[in-house]
Amino acid sequence: MGLASAEVIRESAAELIDAAHGAPPAPLSLTLNDTVMMCLTVGVKLALLIWCRVVGQQTGNVTILALGQDAQNDVMSNAAALVAAFASQLSPGLWLLDPVGAILIGIWIIWNWWMTGQEQLEYIVGKSADADFLDLLREMALRHDPLARLDKISAYHFGPRFLVEVEIVLPEDTPLRKSHDCGIALQHAIEKLEQVERCFV
Repeated sequence: MGLASAEVIRESAAELIDAAHGAPPAPLSLTLNDTVMMCLTVGVKLALLIWCRVVGQQTGNVTILALGQDAQNDVMSNAAALVAAFASQLSPGLWLLDPVGAILIGIWIIWNWWMTGQEQLEYIVGKSADADFLDLLREMALRHDPLARLDKISAYHFGPRFLVEVEIVLPEDTPLRKSHDCGIALQHAIEKLEQVERCFV
């Protein structure tokens, strides 16, 4: 998306530079078929954007949220192109709206995807959970069983959610079945948290 937007910015800037040197702007032709197709594209992508936002918020599915972000970019770029084309049909002097709008939309798309890329990179490299979330996990582990002593706890990103590792210590005379059940119960309790992908105890 960034490279495609950079190419749009380059072509639009070249058109503005050529016009500044006296070259006549390329005429924009907008047929009925073009108008219908662009309006349909904006409508379908807008419906897809709304669906992705609703379902993405409900499920937390990052793929659906990314699809929604792509639909949002399509709505903005196609709507801007449609407005610029209509304006240039009304008055040839408004041809500037097309390259200037393309540059602004291109910059916005690059910035938007750059911010998304930075956020996703933190998830990929296993960024540690914040102190508040670690405190919540610590409290859950400490209250879980009066015989269990918390030895170590860590949580780091495993995609958009967390992979949690908890080490607890039980008295040495604890039967294997009880220690196993204690660990499994704590694992299941932590995995019920919305932010947790998987927990190991």
